Amino acid sequence: GTGTSTDPYKSLSHALLTHPGIGPGWIVMVAGNGLADPYTNSIVANSNATEIFPITVPDGVRLVYWDILGLLPGARPASAVFLPGDSLSNTCFQFAGGNATQPQGVSAYLQTTVTPWPDRNQGFEVHEFKKAFEIDDDSQNIPHLDVMLDGVSTSECQQSLLLRKDSSGTYKVLVKRSVFRGPSGVVFQPSFPIVEVVFLNVDPLSRFSPVIEMRNCDLRPTGADLQSTMVTILNEGGSDDYLQVLIKNCHISCQPLVQPIPPKPAHKRQKST
Repeated sequence: GTGTSTDPYKSLSHALLTHPGIGPGWIVMVAGNGLADPYTNSIVANSNATEIFPITVPDGVRLVYWDILGLLPGARPASAVFLPGDSLSNTCFQFAGGNATQPQGVSAYLQTTVTPWPDRNQGFEVHEFKKAFEIDDDSQNIPHLDVMLDGVSTSECQQSLLLRKDSSGTYKVLVKRSVFRGPSGVVFQPSFPIVEVVFLNVDPLSRFSPVIEMRNCDLRPTGADLQSTMVTILNEGGSDDYLQVLIKNCHISCQPLVQPIPPKPAHKRQKST
């Protein structure tokens, strides 16, 4: 594809890596499955239609769900579904900030009138990765990081969200209208919390204040110990570092180990432009 609405790219990673001039302020539209000439994770090796994981979202770039068939709001269109396929990568999406003032992230909530809360209107679905979303500042000197995840869901992933901070600067993450499920024990054992925050070698004089907010989310870690399976914070920085975690209007419940894996969509596809 050429990256237009009439000739979209067949893989998101190809669009992000090759489209001319893509950078802060850009929006990449990502359609769900059910289209002619679809994308799938496992086709011809080294093809432009084969995803390259992890998908690295550039500084200041947003991924937005594309209702290509015009079904909203009266009907729910198919989600964009991401699976590892033959990839050896452990991570599906990776975000790293930079100097841009525009936020980066995913806007994929499906504004439909047919499904009440607690809803399943998440336009991006990530299944069976070790890490679904990784916001990683490890070994980088990033002055600004502002990430929003809106309308994403995970299942059978070892971790839904990993946040790592290794420098001073502003650091803000907002997750809203999303569903994070812990692994059932079929693909991965629940050996990690679904959300983990790690401070690495932070200058004790930096006094940075990361803010992580989860709003209107459905959080379902695996196991009986909610404290150890939902959010873990590892602080290897200075004593003056502190983290603000805000959880607002969220449904939180532990799910038992070894549950049936949620059925996958018939077509594991997405397109981008």
